[in-house]
Amino acid sequence: MPNRLQESKTIKSHNQMHNLTQAKTMSIPTRLDIGIDDTDSLKGGCTTHVAYEIVKRIRQTFDITPIEYPYLVRLNPNFPRKTKGNAAIKMSYPIGDNLDMNRFTDFIEDTVKRNSHMQERDTNPAVALSYTGIQNGALARFYGRALCDIISVQEALDFAQSHGISILFLKDSKIGSVGAISALGADLSGDCTYELLAYRSSEMCGKPRKVDKQSIILMDQRTRSLTFNNIDLDNRRILITPHGPDPILFGIRGETPEAVLNALSYLKINEEIAGWMIFKTNQGTDAHFQAFYRIGNQPPVPKRPHIVFCANANVCAKPRIIRGGHVVCRVDLGTSKLDVVCYRESGRLRHVVSALTVGDKVLVCGGTRQRNCSIFLNLEKLEVLELVNVNVKKAPICPNCRIRCDSKGLRQGYRCRHCDYRMAVPVIERTNRRILEGTYLPDPTGQRHLTKPFSRYGVEATRPPVVGLIQDWFR
Repeated sequence: MPNRLQESKTIKSHNQMHNLTQAKTMSIPTRLDIGIDDTDSLKGGCTTHVAYEIVKRIRQTFDITPIEYPYLVRLNPNFPRKTKGNAAIKMSYPIGDNLDMNRFTDFIEDTVKRNSHMQERDTNPAVALSYTGIQNGALARFYGRALCDIISVQEALDFAQSHGISILFLKDSKIGSVGAISALGADLSGDCTYELLAYRSSEMCGKPRKVDKQSIILMDQRTRSLTFNNIDLDNRRILITPHGPDPILFGIRGETPEAVLNALSYLKINEEIAGWMIFKTNQGTDAHFQAFYRIGNQPPVPKRPHIVFCANANVCAKPRIIRGGHVVCRVDLGTSKLDVVCYRESGRLRHVVSALTVGDKVLVCGGTRQRNCSIFLNLEKLEVLELVNVNVKKAPICPNCRIRCDSKGLRQGYRCRHCDYRMAVPVIERTNRRILEGTYLPDPTGQRHLTKPFSRYGVEATRPPVVGLIQDWFR
């Protein structure tokens, strides 16, 4: 049988094949890292489901288990060509002398093809293979940039060639290489979370999901200290079940593998579960904002759309409400001014932004967008650092009757309507601000996958380290 790894016209360059072979023969690697991206479309499919099928088929065919939990890696949420959450996958497998690597990688390619939306024009799967691992600092930096910036396909291909990464391209477009390479560099040894993703049978895709709502509410009540974003209580919306035609039945996010598995036991499912798998992920960690600060030397004002941007600023104009219920607040960055937009979907965060006033000091975090050649910031997180005192002129209080006087007209002073006491000037009073200094986020329904919810603040410092795979991490 011909070797597809060598013969497919869209898979590998000669130099990449040489790098892969050289890595195997010279350094005798013991693990293979696999990065996968761009397998789904808006009409269905899911990259995590592709990963599930790979793990299942490799267990059946090669009897090999991943070294650690598969990584669900969320990248720059502002990427304009993303499908849903801009997710890529990383899996790490042990390799030995008795493993036929050509057969193994052919098998991975075939599984990706079988489970990707290959018929859709905008679906362009790519699989990146590396033996260097996270020890490669350049890979980690590449991942950091992919969290907060836009990386071109050509830059990704040049990076792969210079760092011994082989890429399988399953269609002519190579855009999936950016996410696949980025996933290889993901380092989740620090703050991370876990998600148990359950999948439905193919004939159920596109139909309403049959997960009992009351059981989700009970699960949230019993496990809320170790799980997060199960329900948006204020908006009465269930968050663990998606709404599209993809094969995900539900996803439970939490602090440990044990926590999400325990939460599963509370759910009442009224349809067949085709299987589940626990992923290690950067969801709920603010990884994109942290990457922005790590890169350093950021411009004082954003000049491009679709990138992550954070900055300390002063409110320089009264916030205004525009059509659609969105709130626009203009801030001064020191060298220039920037419009910060808080969309209606952000919920209560809009009211906080509306209550800001000129002179307030804030930290704004979000993603840049462009309208009519102007860059503005889509607000994802707001820290109110310092509130100014707001003084207003009011009618004086009558010293006799202890009621507020009435104005007699412009520059005519004030009089008490009860005792006719006259006063010439108003009094200056400090108003109570409707907001306090602190951190504010959108409602859970309006949060990005990467947004760190309030329930996780400080939790990562007390969580015990996770070692090895629990018994029921995959089914």
